[in-house]
Amino acid sequence: MTEHVTSSQITEPEDEMAEPPIKPVYLTDHQRAMLECLRSNDIVSLLELVESAEKKNAVNPNSSRIIKNCNWQAVAVFLVMQPERLALESLLDMTLPQRSINATTAGLQHTNQTARNLLRRPGNPDQWKGKKDPVIYVNALAGRDGCGLSCAEFDEFLTAMEVGAKMRSDDDGRFEKHGRSLIRGIVELHYKFQNSQFYETLGRDASKKDKALQILQDRVRHFVKYNRAILADARAKGFDHIMLKFEVGWAAKGYSRCQDHKNLAPRGSSPNLMRLAFLVLGNLFPDRGFRFHQFVLFDIGRDIQADVGESVGSQLCCSYDTYGGFNAAQAGISISSAKEMDYRDWMAVFEDQTRRHCFDNVKPNLERYTAHYKGMFSGADRTLQGAKLNALLDLDEEDGKYLDTTCTIKTAELASVMAQMDENSAGLQMALDERKQREHELMELEEAFAEVADALGLDD
Repeated sequence: MTEHVTSSQITEPEDEMAEPPIKPVYLTDHQRAMLECLRSNDIVSLLELVESAEKKNAVNPNSSRIIKNCNWQAVAVFLVMQPERLALESLLDMTLPQRSINATTAGLQHTNQTARNLLRRPGNPDQWKGKKDPVIYVNALAGRDGCGLSCAEFDEFLTAMEVGAKMRSDDDGRFEKHGRSLIRGIVELHYKFQNSQFYETLGRDASKKDKALQILQDRVRHFVKYNRAILADARAKGFDHIMLKFEVGWAAKGYSRCQDHKNLAPRGSSPNLMRLAFLVLGNLFPDRGFRFHQFVLFDIGRDIQADVGESVGSQLCCSYDTYGGFNAAQAGISISSAKEMDYRDWMAVFEDQTRRHCFDNVKPNLERYTAHYKGMFSGADRTLQGAKLNALLDLDEEDGKYLDTTCTIKTAELASVMAQMDENSAGLQMALDERKQREHELMELEEAFAEVADALGLDD
């Protein structure tokens, strides 16, 4: 049974329901590989999978904030150490929405006194009163029970997405409900969230709505193609429970951004593809109560964490459209709100995060993973591991040397990452002070330029 915290609640309650058994979710081979790394406490290999996947499956690898940043692993380690391990595991195995249901009315709040083994909720705007809360958030589109769709339901959903995008007609009335077509149902349901017609909100300029619809249709075509492959693989492997890929994003005020998603806010707030999926699911399965289950994955303490965090989160959740997800833009690119925050903003955020104990898991997590690697690759244990693997795999002498060398390299990589992590954590205050000093020097330089310009008569 999930342990609850009995303190004041700041997130909106969801339906009370008895704790159901957790339904296993279909995962791709790549998702299973990441999950196995985490369960094996092998964070180094997990981040290596993230990096290789970024090179292969990012929307625009040439703009990747991981590939272009040689120090991204140090930042990523700090971020990945924030959640409890079981919370991160439930994110990777896509059972997080199910596991969160029983705890949504008992302590999921912005003080980070979150129920054990879960990620905190972003909270509501009225409760934050405009404060900064820079986060990497997760949107999980699932039923009120936190579950996704059976294979038959998923098949029906994918076809309905094509109808909803006006790519095909519903001639046999397959998706009619109470004499109402799916298109009409989408429009009417959208009016419950926005005072506008859904198909009129697809683009920023109403005069270009046809072009916007074509873009949506391209996205749906891509989405259906990838997810039909997922459906076929799930059936082949005997799974009958498929979750839609989680959507990942960055926000300087996570609570506000997540509220926009819940309200289906158009024009840059929520991906049109995800809005359409929500509306289609609401019409196909009105009794299932499909909704956005929202979580904070990482608390962000400076701008470099924003772009790296969004990139890492997108790969951990396989949220890109190249995986059949909703994210069609390269992560880490649109973080101007992070760049606009000055040292005073970050200092206030850091103080608030410290007061809310957002980073309490970092040190014990680091110690656990460090102990794991030290135990695995210590001299005597490494010899034993090598002997066992040699016997199992019938490795020759050269292969044994390779294994030993690989273990040593892994240990060195981890030590390097940990050293950088210690420096990042201990030097946060120093970095902020240096930033303040640079701003002061910049102001002095601007004043000097102004004096020179004035002396030269260039102020006009």
